[in-house]
Amino acid sequence: MWQQITDKVIVFLLSLLIITQVTLGSGWVVAIILAMLLIIFLTQLFNRNIEVLIVSAVLLVASIIVPQLMILFASGAYPLITSKSIKDAIYNKKISRELNLYLIPVLVLIGGYIAISVINGVFLNVVIILLAIVLGIKTSYHEATIVKLTTRYDDARYEAVEAFRKRRIAREHEEEKIYMATLEERNRIAREIHDNIGHMLTRVIVQMQALKIINKDENLAPQLDSVSDTLNEAMTAVRRSVHELHNESIDLSISINDIVKTVPDRFKVKVNTMLESAVPNDVKAAMIAIVKESVTNIVKYSKGDRVRVDIIENNTFWKLSIEDNGKNPKHEYSGGAIGEGEGIGLSNIFTRCNALGGRANISSDENGFKIVCNIPINK
Repeated sequence: MWQQITDKVIVFLLSLLIITQVTLGSGWVVAIILAMLLIIFLTQLFNRNIEVLIVSAVLLVASIIVPQLMILFASGAYPLITSKSIKDAIYNKKISRELNLYLIPVLVLIGGYIAISVINGVFLNVVIILLAIVLGIKTSYHEATIVKLTTRYDDARYEAVEAFRKRRIAREHEEEKIYMATLEERNRIAREIHDNIGHMLTRVIVQMQALKIINKDENLAPQLDSVSDTLNEAMTAVRRSVHELHNESIDLSISINDIVKTVPDRFKVKVNTMLESAVPNDVKAAMIAIVKESVTNIVKYSKGDRVRVDIIENNTFWKLSIEDNGKNPKHEYSGGAIGEGEGIGLSNIFTRCNALGGRANISSDENGFKIVCNIPINK
C-alpha cells in the first residue's frame, strides 16, 4: 500500500513538469492538479479492476474532448498496472483468462494515452506514462512477492501446528493403547489365578471338609480346623486379588481423584461422586478420559482458582460435569459444533459422549467454563 502511494506521489510530481511546457491558465493548472489528486484518491480507494478501468476510460474520453487533461494520463496509467489481475499473474507465474480479458482494455487505454500525447506534441508525457508503467510493474512484483512469502510462512506455521496436533493425537492413542494393554494383561493374570490357583484351592478346601467329617481323632480336629480356616482365608485373598485385577473393579471415584491430584496448588479442587449401581467399563473409560481432557484444558487456559467435578447417577442417565470459575467470553458449543482451530480436546469430548448415546454441552461466560455430559443408563 505505502509503496503504491509513494509511486503515485512520484508520478504526480513528474506530471507537474508538463504544466511548465504547456500554456495553461491558472484556473486550468489548479483544476488539473485537483483532478490528479482526485484520480490518485479514487484509484487508491476503489482499486478493483473494473473500477480502475472505468476511471481510466472516463479520463481518456474527457481528454479527447479537452486535450489539456492529457497531463493526467500518467496518474491514470499507474493503477492499470498495479491491478489485482497483474499481481495475480505475477504471483501464479501464468496468464489467466481473467488477465487476458483485462489486458485488452488496458492496452487500448494506454495506447490512447500515448497517441493523444504524441498528437499534441507532449512527448514528455509519453516518457512519464512509460515511467509510471515501469513503477507499476515493479510495485506489483514487489507486492506479489510479499504475498507469496507471507503465504509460505502461513503454510509453514499451519503445517507445524498440524504436525503438533497429529503428534498429540498419536500420543493420546498410544497412551490409550498402553492403558488397554495393561487392562488386558491384568485380566489375563486374573483368569490365570481364578482358573488355576482358585480351582486348586477349592479342591483342597472340599477335601479338607471331607477329612473333617471322617476324622475320628479329637486331638487332630483343631489342626484340621486351623488348616481349613487358613485355606478359606487364602481363597478369600485370591478372590479379592482377582476382583482387584479385573477391570470391572476399577473405582471411578478413585480414578477421578487421581486425575485431579495433578492439578496445580493454585486451584481449589472438589470432587463429588454419587453412584449407586455399577458403571460399565466403556462408560468409566469415557468419563475418565473426559475428566482428564477437561482438567488439562483448565490447567492450561483457566484464569480461575476453583475446579469442581461432579458425577451423579439419576434414574435414566449419568451426569458428569466439570467447571471452573475463570472469566471467559460468552460462548456455547452444543451437539459437537466446534469451530476450526478451537481445539481437538473439545471435539474428543463430544465424540466420546456421542459414542455412548449421550449428549455433551460446553459453555463459557463470565462465571466460568463448564462441561456437562449426560450419558444414558442402559438397563
